[in-house]
Amino acid sequence: MKKEIEQRKYIFIREKIIWFSLSFVIKLLNKLKYKYEVILKTNENSFYLRENGITLKNSEFNPHLLHGFYPKEIIYGNLLVNKLKKILDKHKINLNYIVDIGSNIGLMTFPLSKNFPTAKIISIEGSKLNYEILKSNSLIQNFDITNIHFVNELVGENAKKVNFIEGLGEKSQILDENILNYKYLKKNKHNTLISKEMISLEKILEKYKFPNIDYCKIDIEGSEIYLIKSLLLIKPKIITIEYNFQKITSINFIINIKKIIELGYVVYSDELDIIDDLENHILNNKKTDLWLIEKNE
Repeated sequence: MKKEIEQRKYIFIREKIIWFSLSFVIKLLNKLKYKYEVILKTNENSFYLRENGITLKNSEFNPHLLHGFYPKEIIYGNLLVNKLKKILDKHKINLNYIVDIGSNIGLMTFPLSKNFPTAKIISIEGSKLNYEILKSNSLIQNFDITNIHFVNELVGENAKKVNFIEGLGEKSQILDENILNYKYLKKNKHNTLISKEMISLEKILEKYKFPNIDYCKIDIEGSEIYLIKSLLLIKPKIITIEYNFQKITSINFIINIKKIIELGYVVYSDELDIIDDLENHILNNKKTDLWLIEKNE
């Protein structure tokens, strides 16, 4: 009897502590005006965030999902999709074939799938660790994602072997002297370095029978330079590409972007304003997205 009373007391105290802790977290989130849905899974020692019907697993390696760089959207892909819709409407472009290069855990892939259910999507992630989370996130969406092909490959110069840092979130990237923070990454003892072979974007398109690309999102931590030849050959109708001053020199980036522009593209800023002076824009923005749209002849 005494043992049973002690056990009940323990359960009561435990539940009180749990309730107090959760209540405190809710009050704190409200105080910080955090409006997004948080799902705790103690059996996985993890939590998920949900916005606009899209659910993503979070970790310390993608904290931007928690605090958000933008006040209106927590999942960055939702913000990009809204911009993409404006571009599609303005330029009268239909999306049938989409490629997400550097899909991470699905920040852009799942919003694209949900908003463009009739389009075919290739979601490419080079990191095995990120890819595992990407695939697990694919299992928890409450909408049809059969239009997505998931690919765990490094995209670039076909059959070229490179050193690759295997990690979660933005820690994973190619380690090459062409990448600006090469020396820092090479010295970092916490990085797991492996040898991987790249595959060309053309090979992937051929495998999944993509005749072209209507929209291509590229965010591969400075390795964009290995994709230029493929982009010049394939000529996607719309390209979103990230510039990060920590990964690639502004001069290298500008030279490569100009090669694409010369094929007949208009360049827009992250705010969807036309960029007339590319050099000045890049030099004044340390980290930004560029939108390249093929001109309608």
